[in-house]
Amino acid sequence: MQNPGVLTMKIFNKKYIILMISIFMIFIMTESAYMVDWQDYKEQNINNLKNDISLKKEVIYNYNLAISYANLGEITNSQNTLDKIERKFGKNKFNKIIYPYIKEIDYNNTENLLDLNYAAFYYLINENYTESSKYFNQIITIEPKNVWAINYLAGNYIILEKYKIAENLLIKADNIKSNEFTNLLYGYIYYEKGNYLKAFSKFSKTGNLIEENILE
Repeated sequence: MQNPGVLTMKIFNKKYIILMISIFMIFIMTESAYMVDWQDYKEQNINNLKNDISLKKEVIYNYNLAISYANLGEITNSQNTLDKIERKFGKNKFNKIIYPYIKEIDYNNTENLLDLNYAAFYYLINENYTESSKYFNQIITIEPKNVWAINYLAGNYIILEKYKIAENLLIKADNIKSNEFTNLLYGYIYYEKGNYLKAFSKFSKTGNLIEENILE
């Protein structure tokens, strides 16, 4: 007959191994799809900017803040922060500081949402809409209900004059959450197609975003 102590130990060891495997798998999943609490990240960077910091850190924290705003649907705040970076530091300085991080990111080999956002917005700012779209596509593969990433991707396709792709994305965004940014982008598509009545109807639902001229 099996010694009860030995049997208990075997059961314990088996449960322990299963538990450790489960923890390891959770860790792997968490690492491979690094999620971001954008509200918390926004607050961190607002606080960081209150400190006495170097020029490099000021650029990085402002860029982090702009990305956080964008992912929270605070589109005007995001645009204003990016405008502030360009006014205060210039695009050349911005690129010199941020690009060393970007060149290490491969959209095919990462599910780190912070990295993907870093690259997507970097290429958007530098008007490389095709490259930016690769990263936004990867973001919405990981976060299919990220309405703001879908909108920015649609915006890229509008600029690239791929209106059908953009419109399909906006339908998806609208189904997830009705919002002013989606209406703004719809308005641009209708305007470019010469359907001015529909464009006006959409623009009238954009609040102050139309005044900010997001796609300038």
